[in-house]
Amino acid sequence: MRAGEKSMILLLQGGSYKIKGNDAIFLERVSLQYSKDGVFYIPIVEENNMEPVSFKLTSNNNNSFVFENPHHDFPKRIVYEIVSSDSLHAYIDGGAANASKEVITIIQESFNKVISH
Repeated sequence: MRAGEKSMILLLQGGSYKIKGNDAIFLERVSLQYSKDGVFYIPIVEENNMEPVSFKLTSNNNNSFVFENPHHDFPKRIVYEIVSSDSLHAYIDGGAANASKEVITIIQESFNKVISH
């Protein structure tokens, strides 16, 4: 960065919980960060001792977003695919060398409001 230049970072944060009976069970906190180095998906989960791990956006089109970190043990890749106006498939895998994956389907009534903007 040159003298006088400002670094711009845009950040979105959220979290997810699972409802079990009357309890909300923490699943993860996530950040989506945009900077001059790219777009990064940064989850914080118990399986990683609550330490953030960055996954860089490596490809995207109208219906899918692929975030990768080849240096992380597992997952190496996180993929989101929009399958309809109210459904999203998310999966994690070990990268191109390990094609086995865990698929999660997310259905939300207000999802189509989010993607229509």
